[in-house]
Parts: sequence; structure tokens; C-alpha cells
Amino acid sequence: MKKLFYTLVAVLFVSQFSYAQRGQGQQRQRMTPEQRVERMAEQLNLSDDQKAKILEIDTSFGDKTADLRSQIRDADEEDRMDLVASMRAIMKERDEKVKEVLNPEQQEKYDEILKKREEMREQRMAKRSANKRGGAVRPGK
Repeated sequence: MKKLFYTLVAVLFVSQFSYAQRGQGQQRQRMTPEQRVERMAEQLNLSDDQKAKILEIDTSFGDKTADLRSQIRDADEEDRMDLVASMRAIMKERDEKVKEVLNPEQQEKYDEILKKREEMREQRMAKRSANKRGGAVRPGK
């Protein structure tokens, strides 16, 4: 019985430790334009023609944002805010071009996706801000 207990405690400890380490120090891998379009195709039920048009839009805007991303990474805090604002403007323009390709039902779903993405971004920002202050983010606050 003791062996079972100690084994269970060891498994729980290892699983908690590995869970805690999973997200630290790792950056998310960016999806390729093709991967993003395939994901959108699944979410929005895109036609082949829509996929081709969105891929073209995504690729052209990817070229615009690649350099800006490296500038943001290397900028000081004051410049970073301006660069991030530029990035948001570019992404908003991209989203508007994508919406032009979609039918009304798909546009509605796409708006929901964008809203969820924005909510997740705000949660990440709040969490980062709390971590810089040394506090924890409380649910519902």
C-alpha cells in the first residue's frame, strides 16, 4: 500500500512539474500562411477560390509584417508602442481585405473569431502586466 501511495505521489509531482515547465521559455511557433488559411477553411467552410484569395492576402501582409515584428522585438518601450500600433493597423487592414472575400455568414463567424482573439490577447497582456508587478491575476478582476 505504501508503494502505491509513493508511486502515486511521485507521478503527481512529475506531472505537475512538467506542466509548470511546458510554457516557460518557449515561443509559440508561427503558423505559415497556408496553415492559417487551412485553419480558416475549417472554421468558415471556405471554397477553393476563397482559400486562394485569402492565401494571397495573407502572404502579401506577411511580407509587410515580418520586418515590423523584428523591429518590435528590438525596440525600446517607447518605440515599441508606436510599432505595435502600426502592426495593429496593418492587421486591421488585412482583416478588412479578408472580409471582402467572405460571404455574410462567414463574415459573422470571422468577426466572432476576431473578437475571441482580441479577448485572449487582452488576457495575455493583463497576465504579463500582473507578472511585472509581481502580483497574480485574479479571475473576474
